[in-house]
Amino acid sequence: MLKFDHIILAVSDLAAASRDFEAAGFTVSPGGVHSAGTTHNALVLLPDGAYLELIARTGAPTPEGSTDLTFLLEHGEGPVGFCLFSDDLDADTEKIRMRGAHVSAPLDGGRVRPDGVWMQWRIAWVEEMQLPFVIQDVTPRERRVPDDDLTALTHMNGARGLHGVNMRVGSASTMARLHAVFGEPIEAGARSVTFDCAGGIVRAELTGIADMIESIALAGISAPFTVRSTRFVPVSSASAQARS
Repeated sequence: MLKFDHIILAVSDLAAASRDFEAAGFTVSPGGVHSAGTTHNALVLLPDGAYLELIARTGAPTPEGSTDLTFLLEHGEGPVGFCLFSDDLDADTEKIRMRGAHVSAPLDGGRVRPDGVWMQWRIAWVEEMQLPFVIQDVTPRERRVPDDDLTALTHMNGARGLHGVNMRVGSASTMARLHAVFGEPIEAGARSVTFDCAGGIVRAELTGIADMIESIALAGISAPFTVRSTRFVPVSSASAQARS
């Protein structure tokens, strides 16, 4: 079964973004450097097991044949993707294929924490590296998402878990891709659809504009938010309807 794992927030300066999220009441934990060496991250760990990933370039060149994640940063700052956790990647991605979407073969990934601990995972991309993607841990998930540090899981702003994401969807084909991932039927002509997933919901509104995550909603925080210019930004848009 698929479950919300984390949401990816592209930032231009990891240290500056971490400071801004701390100023907004979040506890930010060090993440590490991804296996290609071209990106690094910091994490906002949530008590429900999900997390926010702040990701930025390191400035290092891309090694040949590596799984490089810098493409996530090509369109500037803000929410650029979300990830679903699977305990059986092969079975779950086959279900997505059976519902009509193309899914990549599993790719190996990894990261080394600042304390030297190495972790590994397998990921599969839906429809040529479009969101969402699916992850299965090879090493214990606790290495990637520490859950034994109460301080790291406690946030002064009251954040206690992931509620969901609000998306603008550019085409009916994207709606069909989301149906393939989540398995929920879509009524003919529907322009707004809510997809339920363990650990959160996805509200998708067909706008004809390029696909994007408009905002994120967390349990314990009254307003959805996004990231602009490395800063945490509350969102009051009428289309940002998810609430904790």
